[in-house]
Amino acid sequence: MAILDRDLRIEELATTVFLAEHICSRNPFELDPDVSTEQASLLMQLYELDQAPVAGSGGTQIVLRMSLDVDRTVKKVGQFAVDTPAEHWVDHCSSLHYTIEQLAEHGWLFVRANRSLLGTIGRQDLGRPTISAYLFAVILGIERGLRRLYGSYQGRPIPDEPKRLDAAQQDAGERPDNFITTIQYILKCEELRKALNYSSKSEARAALQRINEMRNHLAHARTVLEYGADTSDVLWRIRDLELLAGRVRRLLADREAVWTAYCETEIISTEGPSTVLTGSGATRLPISTPVHVISAQNPYEDFLGEEENSRRTEILGKYLRSMSEAKDLTRVIGRSADLNSVWEEDCWAVSGLTRSQAVEIGRLFQQRAIFELTENATMVISSDETVMNTSPRCSA
Repeated sequence: MAILDRDLRIEELATTVFLAEHICSRNPFELDPDVSTEQASLLMQLYELDQAPVAGSGGTQIVLRMSLDVDRTVKKVGQFAVDTPAEHWVDHCSSLHYTIEQLAEHGWLFVRANRSLLGTIGRQDLGRPTISAYLFAVILGIERGLRRLYGSYQGRPIPDEPKRLDAAQQDAGERPDNFITTIQYILKCEELRKALNYSSKSEARAALQRINEMRNHLAHARTVLEYGADTSDVLWRIRDLELLAGRVRRLLADREAVWTAYCETEIISTEGPSTVLTGSGATRLPISTPVHVISAQNPYEDFLGEEENSRRTEILGKYLRSMSEAKDLTRVIGRSADLNSVWEEDCWAVSGLTRSQAVEIGRLFQQRAIFELTENATMVISSDETVMNTSPRCSA
């Protein structure tokens, strides 16, 4: 399958950039084992700690605050020290995603670097700017992905980036194109809602509105700590966001709607009289077979403007002409056979290339697939040379 462009995997990039060491509290408060239990309890209240490492132990021993109230006859806090459970340790270079998962499961963490205690992670560390930056990156990836998915499912491409209205457009009463607009798109597309695992429109609306709320929340320099006093409430919000990001990413990487659109594409020759090359009423091919149809437009379904798409198409034409193997070249249009769709792309039909050569050119120009036409068949070939579909070139 085609490699998904990295802009849409921004949250995955964020997990490799932001690590456990970037959110932990460095130089953590440690309890002197000789301090009194009363003083230790007060200090732990001050720092809002339920557990604290014992000074000199390198984090291998801890004191639990609840244990200090069990027996006040014991005067030294060191007598309450216990070994730190192994599951509460994470390495300093652990991904942020993994670290958050471990925090959700265990409640608090110690971060180790070179076998030494580097820092601690608790609820308060979820308020760090690094966490906000990570979550905002996840939301941006979701928003771009949803816009591209809608274009594929509905055959109505929309840009990855919401358009901005100029003063005249605002005066004319045009509505802004923002995340709210994207949510409205998704709510109208039942097939996409189901693919995203939402059983009803109301469930999808509630989930997507929560994400929009967090988006605005983070954009105004607030933190996720304001979502609840309980750590589990905050972590649930984060997990909910990550789960949707995962579903969007999987659909983008291998979505049936895209391949359905490829299979239903009509190819029309635009040089000379308009000639149907595939689909209903297809005529003889104007160049020798096999014919490979390659586009340079809208890489990986990223809807580009007309000017940029035209520029890419011209470059592809020049590239094909530069190849000695290319015998014949003609301009064609690939368009959806669905009358409700507005998806259409300029392409080049070329003969003389092997399938591998044609697929490699498609990859170079960031295409998910190309077409291979023979006198009797139309094949959709993915960027790894898998034949995704074969159908009669001339359909009834």
